[in-house]
Amino acid sequence: MEKPDMCCDEVYELMTECWREDPTTRPSFSQLIDKLEAIMTRDVPYCDVNKHDESSPYYHVPAQADNE
Repeated sequence: MEKPDMCCDEVYELMTECWREDPTTRPSFSQLIDKLEAIMTRDVPYCDVNKHDESSPYYHVPAQADNE
């Protein structure tokens, strides 16, 4: 999977570590928590929610009511 547009390099690297073929080389849950907490407490935004591509098909999917 390629890196999502709104995903910083550090989060994407962590994602790819979780997808390693050998499960013994994947980060543990406690390692994930530590890394995610470190990323989220930095002054640098880890996800640019203002960056979007209006030409993407998912951007134009109509909203559905909760009762549908």
